[in-house]
Amino acid sequence: ITAAEAPVIDTACAALLQLSGRVHSCGQKVVLTGEGADEWLVGYPWYKAAKLLGFLDLIPGVHLSNVARNAYLRLNNVPHFPNSWRREVENAVAGPNAWIDAYGMLAISKLRFYSESMREALADTNPWTELNFPV
Repeated sequence: ITAAEAPVIDTACAALLQLSGRVHSCGQKVVLTGEGADEWLVGYPWYKAAKLLGFLDLIPGVHLSNVARNAYLRLNNVPHFPNSWRREVENAVAGPNAWIDAYGMLAISKLRFYSESMREALADTNPWTELNFPV
């Protein structure tokens, strides 16, 4: 696979695509893959990262995981959204979410590539809050 329609967070989808092609070439319509077990067994890498970062938040009210995230971004000179943006996203989806955390690390790349005028135009826009989830 040389291209994708969107950023690919988990490369396991490439193997699933290959499996689907093989199943189709054999004339089959359905295959039992075990997909879904990751949700139950916390197998996705972003859940593992969230669990590790969660160990930093043992003291109630002291969010050392946020300090670690911000330190990583600053040390690597990665432009990032303010902490208020992260809190808005978490409030929009009923709290911290491991997948959104992982996706957010990819999403901040747009801050490197968007022009200043584009960033200004989007400054007050938060697509997560516009979804209006019933939280």
